[in-house]
Amino acid sequence: MFVSPSGDGLKLMFRLSEQITDPSYYVTFYKAFCLSFGKQYCLGAALDHKTHDVSRCCFVSCDLTAYFNPDSSPIIPTEFVSQENFWEMEQVEIAIKETEKIQRQVSIEKQPEKGIQKQALPDSVMDRIKEKMGMRVKRNPEKEYIQPKELEEIMTVIEKAVKEVGVNIESVKPISYGRQIRFGAENIWSEINIFSGKKGVSIVGTTKTGSNKAFCNQMVEYLITYLN
Repeated sequence: MFVSPSGDGLKLMFRLSEQITDPSYYVTFYKAFCLSFGKQYCLGAALDHKTHDVSRCCFVSCDLTAYFNPDSSPIIPTEFVSQENFWEMEQVEIAIKETEKIQRQVSIEKQPEKGIQKQALPDSVMDRIKEKMGMRVKRNPEKEYIQPKELEEIMTVIEKAVKEVGVNIESVKPISYGRQIRFGAENIWSEINIFSGKKGVSIVGTTKTGSNKAFCNQMVEYLITYLN
C-alpha cells in the first residue's frame, strides 16, 4: 500500500492465488473484488471501480511510509465470482452499475454551484508569504508606458462626464499613449481605450468577454461628443 503519485489517494496491491489469462473474466473479478472490499471497509464512493483495464499500468510513487507485507494471503478469484457461473457475472455487472451511479451523484454534489467562482490567492499576498518564509520571489519589472501630459487633463474631464450620467469608473490602467478605463453601471460593465497623440484624442471600445457591447458603444459615442 502506498500513496498515489498525485498524492490524492492510496494504491493497494494484492497477490492472486493464480494468474488470470482471460481478460473478460479478469475485469469481472476485479469489479466483484472491489464491491466486496468496499463493502467490508465501508469505503463507499471513495473506492475507484473504474481501474479494471487489463492493460492498465500502475505507477509506483516514492512513499517513505509505504506498507509491504511479504506474508500476505493470496486472493482467490473464484471466491468472489466464478468464471463458469454466468448468473454471478451478470449480478456483478448490475451491482457495479448501481455503485457507479451513486458515485456519479456524489461527484455532482461535490461540484461547486454554478456562478460561484473558484477563489484564488492573489499573487501579491503569495509573494509576501514567500518573503516571510525567506523564499526568493521572482518579480517581473513593471512595464513603462509613454504617458502624454494631456492625459491627466483628459481624465479629469472624463471623470466629470461619467459622473453626470451616473456611471462609475471601476479601474484605470496605463497603456501606450493612453489609458484603459473600465466603466460600471449597476450589474454591467464596459471597457474603452483612450489615446492622446498628435491628431488629438481618440476613443476605442474593447470587446472583452463579459463586457456589455451596447454599453460600450454608448460610452464611446457619449465621450466623443462630450470631449468635442
